[in-house]
Amino acid sequence: MKKTESKEKLSVKPKRGDPHRRDLKGDDVPLWRSAHDEAIRQGKDFYIDPETGYHVFTELGLRKRPCCGSGCRHCPYKKR
Repeated sequence: MKKTESKEKLSVKPKRGDPHRRDLKGDDVPLWRSAHDEAIRQGKDFYIDPETGYHVFTELGLRKRPCCGSGCRHCPYKKR
């Protein structure tokens, strides 16, 4: 896939119960959501998960390499 192709072609619509859903509100929103969104806005390849302290790659960072098959949280290649 070309780097210039749109993001929509890599992402799929999240299913019910999926923490990636954008319509979740309040306590249903995972804590990592705001950290990930801020990292994406800043163009960063990773962020620190607020619950675990782990470095987590953003979709931007994961697009720079082929899929590793590990089931990464923000993998742009997997079907959710």
